[in-house]
Amino acid sequence: MNKLIQTAWFWPLLLFGVIFALYGGHLHNEYIADDHEFLLGTHKARFQSATDFFISPHGHHYIPLYYWTNISLFETFAGNVAAQRFLILLLFFGNAWLLYSLYRKLAGNHPATGAAALLFVVHPMNADMLVAVSNIFLLVYGLFILLTFHLVCDESLQERSPKLGTMTACVSYILGLMTYDNGMLFPGVLFLYFWLKRKFSCRKSVLRSLPFGIISLVYFAAWCFFVSSSGNSLTYFKELGLTVPVWFATLGKLISWYISNLFYPHNIVYLNELRPIQHQIAGWNLLLFVSIAGIAYVVVRHWGRSLKSFLLLWFCIDFIILLPGSLGHHEFGIVIEHHWFYLSSMAFYLLLTILLLELRPTALAHAGKTAFIVLLCWCLIQSKYTLAISRTEIGYARYWLSVTPHNMMALRTLGDYYVYKATPKDFDRAVAYYREILDTSSYNPAQVYDWIGNAYWFKRDYRRAEDYYHKSLTVTPTSTTCSNLAELYMRLNELDLARKYFLQALLLDPHDPRAKKHLQSSIGNLQ
Repeated sequence: MNKLIQTAWFWPLLLFGVIFALYGGHLHNEYIADDHEFLLGTHKARFQSATDFFISPHGHHYIPLYYWTNISLFETFAGNVAAQRFLILLLFFGNAWLLYSLYRKLAGNHPATGAAALLFVVHPMNADMLVAVSNIFLLVYGLFILLTFHLVCDESLQERSPKLGTMTACVSYILGLMTYDNGMLFPGVLFLYFWLKRKFSCRKSVLRSLPFGIISLVYFAAWCFFVSSSGNSLTYFKELGLTVPVWFATLGKLISWYISNLFYPHNIVYLNELRPIQHQIAGWNLLLFVSIAGIAYVVVRHWGRSLKSFLLLWFCIDFIILLPGSLGHHEFGIVIEHHWFYLSSMAFYLLLTILLLELRPTALAHAGKTAFIVLLCWCLIQSKYTLAISRTEIGYARYWLSVTPHNMMALRTLGDYYVYKATPKDFDRAVAYYREILDTSSYNPAQVYDWIGNAYWFKRDYRRAEDYYHKSLTVTPTSTTCSNLAELYMRLNELDLARKYFLQALLLDPHDPRAKKHLQSSIGNLQ
């Protein structure tokens, strides 16, 4: 049996089998997308040429390949969710295979390498990540960054052709950055690898990781230029009424939620949000935050320059993302999204497996192996549960709301469901969900008024729809709201008002070229 396990093809085949046994039965789950604009074709309309992906304004990220990957996916497999999910599973297997190979390069023939890759495959964090079809970008990002790491770790390639190896790794890294900008921290991981794992001098470690650091800095400059919200973190900080201790206390609670779900997966959701923690609870959570950092420091000092120290610091380094990221959805509160740490969690799986399998003496060794098997089984159960509740978008939204009450994204999903998908429609219930967003979050009220207006439109309660569209315009005039109001007046045969709001919509310059063309046509018909 041991000889079979040690063969080159055993673990890749096992990982392939487990992936398709665990996830293959859910290929026909409903479309669930982090960004519904891909389903609606809005993003496709924004990016008319290849250069648009690189020069068009972006929101919180500058990730051209994120948009290109998802638009290509939805365009190629339009309406065929099973084909999309099958491609996603193939990419996930590619990540798992490359990760297992990387583990082998880092830890040699240690028995933890295959077991850690198996834990990566079955962990509910990744099952939850695979629920959203638009998360294909994470898997593409993972492929590029893991390939970069492989090329850097390949000593024989570096000896034979160091320039070719470094250039290929740099190209792969650039492609990874353009897919997901969280990769800007990756040069720090490479520095830690050379310094702690390879035991190079600090100077040599800096020089070996320098090309990637330069790429990261150039990309950061591009990010600052193209990202519309890059300078708004301080504004969001003030809007939430934060102080630095309260902010770090809240971050401590979010980090503890994430880490506890790595050890004991039980309430994983795509995005977790918290209102700033106040009073005595803030003190305890601030203490927790400092304690986590202190324990990590003491443990690294104890382990010295070793694989374990490298894995622990690789896992910790991505928490830097929380500093700007936690304010990225300030209308929800302070947030965390577990997929931000998709790459660094790979270090956690190997570190945890090594620690459990290296316990001594014999009694503890048996306990460690038992604990690992129990964790693996629990992960399988929780992953199956995650996949079961996500068979429908409404099922996942209800679960999400049970874990994080008043979550704006879940409330909107439920509201949209009762307006557009439910049979029979329940417009009053939809309006109740939308109003809860107004009552419990600081999300842009103009947009919520728009959603309520749409619900009343479909209910054929046109005067109420009119009221809410006007409320929306009072807060923030947008081309979409003006267009909706114009269409409403067309329905009511009030043609002068319809023409007025069509013209106003055109003046507000809609982002979608299709909308602009429709407005021009509508105005022409009313002449």
